[in-house]
Amino acid sequence: KQREWFESEVIPALKKTGHWQGHCTGLKRDGTEFYQDLTVTLLGDGGWVWIIRDYTEMINAMATSNRRLAAIEAAGDGIGMVDKDGRLSYINRALMNLQGIMPDRLGECIGMPWQNMYTMKGRDDIHRNVMPTLEREGYWKGEAPIERADGKVVYAEMSLTLLPDGGLIGTARDISDRKKAEEEKEHLQNQFFQAQKMEAVGRLAGGIAHDFNNILASMLGYAEFLIEDLDTSTKQHHFARQIMHGGRQAQHLVEQILAFSRRKESARAPWFFTT
Repeated sequence: KQREWFESEVIPALKKTGHWQGHCTGLKRDGTEFYQDLTVTLLGDGGWVWIIRDYTEMINAMATSNRRLAAIEAAGDGIGMVDKDGRLSYINRALMNLQGIMPDRLGECIGMPWQNMYTMKGRDDIHRNVMPTLEREGYWKGEAPIERADGKVVYAEMSLTLLPDGGLIGTARDISDRKKAEEEKEHLQNQFFQAQKMEAVGRLAGGIAHDFNNILASMLGYAEFLIEDLDTSTKQHHFARQIMHGGRQAQHLVEQILAFSRRKESARAPWFFTT
């Protein structure tokens, strides 16, 4: 096959221009194939000069690079690269989805400052907290709010790695659902703790109200004896009636406290259904 290719492509070019250059595969003495950059020049006496450069390693390196790029594109996490000037040089498909960037708008994002991807609060956090750690340790991991192209803010778990040339490589994973679940859990916990505190207050108030009610009952009883025994025209009778009036106002407050306590207790009581 190689001979047929050589006779059909290389020789006609040599006859026409006296020169041919291109890429092809060659055979080593042990029979293994290798990739070569071949230059053939026709001499005046009818002979040929061959210049061969083996570029198998370059082809293999390119194949490895292409496989890695395909893996990056297929990754579920967003991956982006930043050059030494702090501008986006590459983002994969997952990061485009996270950012809400349409494929036809990708060109507008490549070359922009990478911190523009975040909210104003996020940028401030980057300057104050992220960059010092990144410059000191060469690596940072944490959470940050990201502003999508449509204005919606999503939360991402991120990592940033400083590259030898001063650039960055970063990964991002959308954790908005997890953050929402955590916030709902925290809200429910706060409600539960508040209910527990109110229950404790209700029990304490109920216990105090019962004891205070017993004291009031005794005071009102003696005030009633005085009202019955004293002459209505005396100051002492008037004072006894004032004591009775104040005691009854206190009883009304105690009844309110007890009602509050009973509501807290009833809120904890289980419901039973009969058929």
